Amino acid sequence: VDARGAGGAVTEYLVDTGTSCTFLSAHDPGARAASHAGERLRLMANEGATAFDGRDARLPAVDLGGLSSTDVPVFVVDRPHSLHRPANVLGMAWMATLALDHDAATDAWTLRRGGTAPAGPGVPLAGPGFPVVTVVDDAGRRVHALIDTGAPVSLYGRTAGPGRYRLLDASGATLLTMSAREPAPWVDLAPRGLPIGVWIGLDDLARATFTLDFPAGRWVFPTAAAPAPPR
Repeated sequence: VDARGAGGAVTEYLVDTGTSCTFLSAHDPGARAASHAGERLRLMANEGATAFDGRDARLPAVDLGGLSSTDVPVFVVDRPHSLHRPANVLGMAWMATLALDHDAATDAWTLRRGGTAPAGPGVPLAGPGFPVVTVVDDAGRRVHALIDTGAPVSLYGRTAGPGRYRLLDASGATLLTMSAREPAPWVDLAPRGLPIGVWIGLDDLARATFTLDFPAGRWVFPTAAAPAPPR
């Protein structure tokens, strides 16, 4: 997504629901408007995660296609940005008040104000602004899964294993089926004490039409949009 800063500079961000912070490259023109804290920090979520060296900062204003805010927190990192190795990452620090819509027919992704989740079958998130749900494997075992738009494919961790997982609504109906074939590089990720066994990546997310309403704490799938089977 493109974001316009206070000085008019446009910054390309990777939208990543699997990341808590929002990061901005110091090499990006938008970083010139940032007011920095004095202390340099090294951020690393857990073993195997990418480490970021930089400083806490605030951006005076940000506009995401009409979604505007002022005095916005960001972590300014030293390395340059590219989509192969992103340094500009829009994480849940900015998305906690928003909703993310996906239309499988057109593969259109839209960010908008959240808080009023649409009607339809769905599941609760583990908390407002906290994109973790429970999925089941073919043996019926339940594991925690992180909805991760920053992961190209679905992954499995130590508390799970390779195979098929299903997202079920309260009636037991399947809303989304995912296939986790690759191990996650991150070790023992447990946000808010919930051990993550599966990362739901873009390959499976792209097959379904849905709304992720973060402040409402709901993941909703329209009744008419049956997800395609996994590849």
